[in-house]
Amino acid sequence: MTVFAHSWLVGNRAAFVYEATSEGIIRTIQQPIGKFSHHNYGINTSSNFFDGKLHLSGQLTQLYVHNGLPYNINHSYISFYIQALYYFGNFNFAISYNSGNATDNYNSMSGIWTKNKDAFVLQAGWSNSTWNIRLTAQNLQRWNWRSSYDRMWSDYYSVNRWVSNASSHAFIQLSTTYTFGFGKKVKQGNDLSRQSGASSGILK
Repeated sequence: MTVFAHSWLVGNRAAFVYEATSEGIIRTIQQPIGKFSHHNYGINTSSNFFDGKLHLSGQLTQLYVHNGLPYNINHSYISFYIQALYYFGNFNFAISYNSGNATDNYNSMSGIWTKNKDAFVLQAGWSNSTWNIRLTAQNLQRWNWRSSYDRMWSDYYSVNRWVSNASSHAFIQLSTTYTFGFGKKVKQGNDLSRQSGASSGILK
């Protein structure tokens, strides 16, 4: 079990400022302007069972962001992920879930706040010293292309937009790898990679 925390603070920062004029909305960059702080803390835990055949892991984290003038906003978001890996001879199986999460992308200038969708992944595979076959199914419950939502608001200008791409859409993937060796003999394992809470939730 691991507890973590980190903070990022900017006292004398630059930011985009939107002002109304007779010719329309003008965007300028002003410095110094309001303070900015980004705080993230949480807990990681993992454990093995049945002589290492079953591996369980998870993470719970909270993000808190203060974005001062010209935006004057505070954000707070709790997210988590859980994952189970099981090995049965040459077969391996995995299931993982990443909750939706949000981030400011450490961008203190624009005031953009991004919310990402959750991710659900199932995986099964078979491997030996030369072959590795893997079947992955991601987000079978989702058949739209929207992956994240961006929002920013200020006195004279605001942003509300959906970002669409393939990262959160349902898909099924079959991959096969053949490994041949030459020269010095090396030992090859058949472990599935253990996920570390990536927003996409895709096991790699």
